[in-house]
Amino acid sequence: MNKSFLLKNIVFSLFLILSSCSSIVGKKSQVINPDDYNEKIRIACVGDSITYGAGIKDRQNFNYPLVLGKSLGKKFDVRNFGVSGATMLKNGDYSYWERPAFKQATDFNPHVVVIKLGTNDTKPQNWKYSEEYVLDYEAMIDHFSSLPAKPKIWLCSPAPVYQTRWGISEEIVVGIKSIIQGESAVLYINEILTMHLGPADILLNISLDFKDAMSSGNVEETISALETKIKNKFPEIKRVFIEAQSWMAQEKD
Repeated sequence: MNKSFLLKNIVFSLFLILSSCSSIVGKKSQVINPDDYNEKIRIACVGDSITYGAGIKDRQNFNYPLVLGKSLGKKFDVRNFGVSGATMLKNGDYSYWERPAFKQATDFNPHVVVIKLGTNDTKPQNWKYSEEYVLDYEAMIDHFSSLPAKPKIWLCSPAPVYQTRWGISEEIVVGIKSIIQGESAVLYINEILTMHLGPADILLNISLDFKDAMSSGNVEETISALETKIKNKFPEIKRVFIEAQSWMAQEKD
């Protein structure tokens, strides 16, 4: 697998995920300036299976808190306190409040807390306590805000749930390959990666090996033509990123 290409996709996806987060105070007060800290900046990622990384191939290496930590660098210590199936509701069927991870995140005394809980709360057996959701959320914010490090709190909206959960349909993949193979400048399809941002909003990343005889101008023209053809045939694909990479380099990655 092209690990560098996959990592680019994950980092970009991470940007999309965190762009759905908001601070509970004005944005300026929530900015993290490394120069303001004389120690590693501790970031606690609190959440459910999405934070934990359930369903991700090689979860231990590609869960979002780990990727975030690698992206931020040595000045930051990012920890994953995600628990699959956990709810924000104290009366939920698997309340985060009662999980060991809650105490571990507390003991970590973070400088920043990213909270992404709520998806499991929407299950019928949990949402019957919906009137308590806001109160429990506010209680968790108060809990972490009272820690000695006085952390900045970031809240993430629960991820949308779509019928197609884990990726693009095989029918569309075959169609994309057919379009690419119709371009004479393409030597080999290295990788096709996709992400559903919505039921009709798909992000598509493609790694291609172009023929050596092709000039950079020809490659750019081919990439532009491919993007247009793919979007025209599959309107649900809103974003297309095509990377030119030799097959040998892709194999080494």
